[in-house]
Amino acid sequence: MDRSLVLDERTKTVAWRITEYPEATYRFAKTIVLDQRIESMTTFKQIIGRGTRIREESVSERGLGIDNLNSSL
Repeated sequence: MDRSLVLDERTKTVAWRITEYPEATYRFAKTIVLDQRIESMTTFKQIIGRGTRIREESVSERGLGIDNLNSSL
């Protein structure tokens, strides 16, 4: 989370994309933004939460990942 009051251009762009996407698709969808490379699938699932570990099949039906940083493995 940014702790400064001054937003740089990248932060403004990310915030705009995050608010634009649900409005253009399914507005009740949850949005999760990870701003660093996650090296481990286990760590990724722990970050995302318990629901993805219990019902992985439901993630493939409703989940969507957007990699704007080209950081996925």
